[in-house]
Amino acid sequence: MDRWERFIAEPDASLERSGLLPQLAAPLGLRERAPGLGLCSRDAPPQGEPAEAWFRWFERIEVMPARLSTVARRLRELDAGDVAVKVRGGAVDADAWSSACRGPGTRSLVVLVHRTPTGMEAVLVRRV
Repeated sequence: MDRWERFIAEPDASLERSGLLPQLAAPLGLRERAPGLGLCSRDAPPQGEPAEAWFRWFERIEVMPARLSTVARRLRELDAGDVAVKVRGGAVDADAWSSACRGPGTRSLVVLVHRTPTGMEAVLVRRV
């Protein structure tokens, strides 16, 4: 299931709408997780290149099936407090998931949820 590299880049919405994501991602060494998903990854952290400003950067913590109870439990184990949920393709209700995943912890984490050919996937990340 986990074909994500260490750093995940979420493109600015205008870059995705323009259809230029592949042309900008390739020179940065970014590979799209799945065609049309929009989320890209690579092993190297952002280096401060001007083109990297078109992306929001995250460091991957863990990838798991997108089951709310399992994800919420794992986030508590990771000392999550504030949790933002970002959804691709209407996979889940982001507001409901954010409320359910918020915990008493000290870490601010993000969950990226999207559909895969075999179901749904949750990627637990931290902002870079």
